[in-house]
Amino acid sequence: MPEFTSILRLKEFLMADELLLNGGSSQANIDEFQRSNGVRIPKDLESYFVELNGTNGIYVIGIIRFWGIEEIQRLSKVIPRASLSDDAIIQSAYSEPIENSNDYFLFADSQYEAQVYAIKLTEAEGLNDVIILTGEKPRILAKSFSEFVELYLNLPERIGVDLN
Repeated sequence: MPEFTSILRLKEFLMADELLLNGGSSQANIDEFQRSNGVRIPKDLESYFVELNGTNGIYVIGIIRFWGIEEIQRLSKVIPRASLSDDAIIQSAYSEPIENSNDYFLFADSQYEAQVYAIKLTEAEGLNDVIILTGEKPRILAKSFSEFVELYLNLPERIGVDLN
């Protein structure tokens, strides 16, 4: 698997704060996710699952929680459902379905699910836009998972987090 500098930088950044990470997912889990959802995971996101696979349910610097592959959910299954958890508030903000929500998968949240992040995954290779949902119209933050990670590490305010 090719190395993705942004994923390795994310791992180093989180480990510098002495966080206990999940330790990575198996290729079998990744293949099963792709098969059962009828999607192709891009190589940068696959590298993330192999290297980190989430932040072990912990909100890290910037009050963001990266999810493991076993937590990833199709956006169309979550919104406009009541909530992901008892504390979630974002889902109740969407009374109407979100366009193309079947193509997006939630992979992280910030501020205890006050905002969530989703990536576009389909059967075809192509753009894997990352969107943010804050209760307003979803907007594109990045064109790939790697680009999203770079924003988190270098320009966190663009994704709605504060690393200070």
